[in-house]
Amino acid sequence: MNKKNIITISILVTIIVVLSIAMGVLLIKWEPKHVCDCNKTVDNKVDELVKIPYAKKTLSGGTTITEDVIGFVEVNSEYLASEDVDVIDDVNDLIGKKVKKEITIPEGGIFFTSQVEE
Repeated sequence: MNKKNIITISILVTIIVVLSIAMGVLLIKWEPKHVCDCNKTVDNKVDELVKIPYAKKTLSGGTTITEDVIGFVEVNSEYLASEDVDVIDDVNDLIGKKVKKEITIPEGGIFFTSQVEE
């Protein structure tokens, strides 16, 4: 290799090392502009979490709902405020009722008024 090639390679290696160090420093100091907080709404208000009942096991049509097949999960209260949601949020509205014959509530599924009957 001649002297000109060695100088060119040295300059390129120096540039790569300087850029690598600069990028490392920038990445260490960089903070994300937006961090997701899944309990905040668009207006940055924290919503209340509420507990609603869910099926601990799969319930077939005609099954009577008893206390031992009901668990609870926390959901955002905004979800329950929607007009399209008919979720049963009070366990007393479930116990003793039956799953409608044409319905199967899967394990982990939440209860809807359209799924149960007296």
